[in-house]
Amino acid sequence: MARYMVLNTHSPEQCEQMEADSDKLGAELRGKDFYCTCPAGEHAYYMFVDGDTAEQVLGYFPPSLKMGRTRALPVETMQL
Repeated sequence: MARYMVLNTHSPEQCEQMEADSDKLGAELRGKDFYCTCPAGEHAYYMFVDGDTAEQVLGYFPPSLKMGRTRALPVETMQL
């Protein structure tokens, strides 16, 4: 299993709609940190999720949380 950074950008109008399925999250996303930059004016979110492929990781997200542009990128963690 690998670690992926899920990146989403969306319009301000989509924020409220994106919260519609927040109660329908599966076990893969429950309890994970959700980094939201909307309050700062940049409408986006970031999450770190484990999975075998980017497609699998994106499949964890309900359609409402994939509004705008959503992608999953494999990441490598290094210590500086």
